[in-house]
Amino acid sequence: MFAPAPDAVAAVRAWLEESGIHGVSQSVNKQWLQFDTAVENLEALFKTQYHEFVHEATGGVHVACDE
Repeated sequence: MFAPAPDAVAAVRAWLEESGIHGVSQSVNKQWLQFDTAVENLEALFKTQYHEFVHEATGGVHVACDE
């Protein structure tokens, strides 16, 4: 129901492969593409910078970007 069109998935997979991201798989529910890579690769790919944010009350750490 919420899965992207196969041609959209193929286009994103191709873009990731061309960018040096390999081992891309699709989640069972078809809503996500998943892969492992270094944060430096993501920062270059998405033109952003990731940070660790710490929740003051719990001390829990969350990785995210400002933009």
